[in-house]
Amino acid sequence: MATHIVKRGFCPRKKLRINDEHGIILVTFYGILLLMTILLASLYAMSYGEIRASYTDSYITQAFYIAEAGIQQQLASLNSGGTTSMGTVNIGQGSASVTWDNVAKTIVSTGTLSGKDVSSTITVTVHQTNLSVNAIAALHAASNLTTNGNITVDGRDHDSNGNLTGDPGVYGVATTANSYTQSGSSQIGGNGAVPANPYDPVAVQLNALPFPPTPEEILGLQAGTLDAYKTSTPPSPNFSGIVYYTGDTWTPVDFGTFSSGILIVHNADADALMKNVHGNFNGVIITDKLSHLNGDMFVNGAIFVTTEDGNVIGNGSAILNYSSEVLANLTVPIYEITSWQDSHNG
Repeated sequence: MATHIVKRGFCPRKKLRINDEHGIILVTFYGILLLMTILLASLYAMSYGEIRASYTDSYITQAFYIAEAGIQQQLASLNSGGTTSMGTVNIGQGSASVTWDNVAKTIVSTGTLSGKDVSSTITVTVHQTNLSVNAIAALHAASNLTTNGNITVDGRDHDSNGNLTGDPGVYGVATTANSYTQSGSSQIGGNGAVPANPYDPVAVQLNALPFPPTPEEILGLQAGTLDAYKTSTPPSPNFSGIVYYTGDTWTPVDFGTFSSGILIVHNADADALMKNVHGNFNGVIITDKLSHLNGDMFVNGAIFVTTEDGNVIGNGSAILNYSSEVLANLTVPIYEITSWQDSHNG
């Protein structure tokens, strides 16, 4: 009887299955690790990009404000009588390169933040403010008014040389009060009436409408527009342009052989006085008080006396003519923005 012996030993197939399971686990682990690494790298890249973009936006914003400040500085220069470009100006933590084109009436300002590769450019178009002088007389007053001596006030229209244009013009005298006294040999004309004593009633208006509250508004400008021209020093003879005198008293007033432009004599208390007026002037005069228009005074344009206690006294042989041509040719270097464009680099 034969005996069969069965040998027990290693089973190759079972070992292979164990190794396969370990490999799968290892591959899965490394796969998960790789995915986590990619995910973390992506999150880091996204966060870095967002932080960098945030910083860039902040830099661009700062550059924009620098460019805007450059625009405002150029406007301030123009509105103070400047005519040239500002060039490069240091502003805050950077600088602005500013150019003014007088022909195209444009200002271009490029703001740059120091140490940063970003910039912002602003281009604005501006227009010059037009005056609107609502003159209804050669001489306007907010008080009782007296003329004496040989003064002549003529509201008929004159050209810039003082010659009659043929237009009937406006009143010679208009006052918001209810009293005007014509004394001496003073002569008043206007609205087509030849200067005479006694005056033709068409040449004078009593109880006229009150003045606007500020000198600028008399000129059709916003209050405060001419603040840059304020000075406590009276002008020398033969001046031109805009003079805004804020002193209490200017006497004697001497226009010299010829002065022209816009003359404002007004202080915080609204009691600034022009007194003993001499010389030749083409333009508009706005003063709180006025006294003694002397014999050699020749004014071609219009005068406004704005205070209720500013009793106007004309004497001597002074001449005051209304001139629409002179008033129409008055200009102010006041610019306002009409359009705006901006761009960024960075």
